[in-house]
Amino acid sequence: MKNTKRYVFIGLIYAVLILNFPNALSETKPVLNIKGNGITNQITLKPSDKLSVKIDINPGNLLGKNADWWIVANTPSGNWFSWVYPSGWVNIGSNLNQVPAAYRGALFTLNPYEVLNISNLGEGNYTIYFGIDTNMNGVLDYSVLTYSSLQIRVASSTGSGKLLYTLTGYFKNSVLSSTGAAQAAHNVTVYLYDNYTWKSTDSASYVSTNPSSSGNTVTDSGRYRNEISSSGNREIYDERIFSDPSKNVITDASYASMRFYASFPPNGSKASDITWKTSFDTYTTYKGICYEIIGTINDVSPYNKHSTDACSFTIK
Repeated sequence: MKNTKRYVFIGLIYAVLILNFPNALSETKPVLNIKGNGITNQITLKPSDKLSVKIDINPGNLLGKNADWWIVANTPSGNWFSWVYPSGWVNIGSNLNQVPAAYRGALFTLNPYEVLNISNLGEGNYTIYFGIDTNMNGVLDYSVLTYSSLQIRVASSTGSGKLLYTLTGYFKNSVLSSTGAAQAAHNVTVYLYDNYTWKSTDSASYVSTNPSSSGNTVTDSGRYRNEISSSGNREIYDERIFSDPSKNVITDASYASMRFYASFPPNGSKASDITWKTSFDTYTTYKGICYEIIGTINDVSPYNKHSTDACSFTIK
């Protein structure tokens, strides 16, 4: 009887919270958007095209909480620009640590607000970031930063694009079983173009005692993202990680369809975090230790995950 009364009491408290404080038992994270000419994520323009950039925010359960607001842009020259209310854009050079906050104050619902209206941009790739951090001290605090980004390509021709980066990967693993031993080596090249498309080649060779040695080459292509993370790393990855790229929605199925991910430290050419989907649909990952995952990328049971001999991605 005592337990029954206790459960009834808890139920009453739960009902009161739901009826009077509908957000008390659930959290709604802030949603930030940044769009160029009404388009999210990536846009390609000619130099003569007009560009209008607008931001909006739904603060969710952070409504009214003090925060630093950030709007910064990286340009082909390497210089950073910061938008500061109400004066507008200022050049802060190459040191992002000197960035001033766009605004400091309580979070509120912001309907689409234009922060840039320009034409005749120089050719090259630009990235504009819109973010907030809830430690309102005028310093960019990556640990509490939430942001969205817009990538802009400006080119006289909006066709096939020019080669921007080349990723070179090498992945090698060994498998032992009751029927023999096998070793697979993958020499990988990923070509990244300035129109945010990529092409790859995975040349694999297999050496085994049973069956005999063999090899194959698999090619692939798609669109990629090139972003600066909250830690300052450059993250380059296959856009197929998203089931809905327009909303940045990731599911288990879309994550498993991603061909590659690579994170490079500032001014570094060797990736510190890697995922590569091999030519026979296993996954090689690196986060301090090289692993091969057999099955789905989310299957990390001891039976399906083992260390590998080598894994690396370099960029040039």
